[in-house]
Amino acid sequence: MAPNLRKAVLEEQGLRPFTSNTITDQGQLSHEILVSARSGVFTEQEQYRPEVCCAAVLVDQGRTGAIGLSSSAGRWPQLNRVLVAQLTNRASDLA
Repeated sequence: MAPNLRKAVLEEQGLRPFTSNTITDQGQLSHEILVSARSGVFTEQEQYRPEVCCAAVLVDQGRTGAIGLSSSAGRWPQLNRVLVAQLTNRASDLA
């Protein structure tokens, strides 16, 4: 879907709140995506499902793909750095 069409759909339909942590403000979502793109790691904490946190890293082999992981929210604070480091390493292995 073309970027302008995606933007029009978002403006028309808005962002559905799946949990109380879901980002529903388009400006805040754009900011989160830009910050994540700079680091190369996209994370979310209980935005789609309660008690679940996720991370993803883009993999580029001439075409972009991604690998990701999910973790329980209870374990995320102590494991996220290790999990994200391992995820980043695996993405590098695939590139």
